[in-house]
Amino acid sequence: MLFGGVISLVTLIVSIGLILLSVWAVVDCARRPANLFPYIERQSKTLWLILTALAIAAAILGGVIFWIISAVISLVYLFDLRPKFEQVGNRSY
Repeated sequence: MLFGGVISLVTLIVSIGLILLSVWAVVDCARRPANLFPYIERQSKTLWLILTALAIAAAILGGVIFWIISAVISLVYLFDLRPKFEQVGNRSY
């Protein structure tokens, strides 16, 4: 019984963590101007909003495959696109 409780607790923590990570990605994406996306040579803002929203849905659905999908989408946005937005935003023209 104790082992099952530990697994349930770990599952809950991972699920909540991925949901929060995905929400952070979609909120950050939503607040970025659409005209910045071509400057960093990535797809459109609409596509990234859809992908990050799907990451939230995948995190909520649960299961290892859905968690991997959620984590990959969110982490690609947060660690690839987000730093590039910061670089473009800090330039002075």
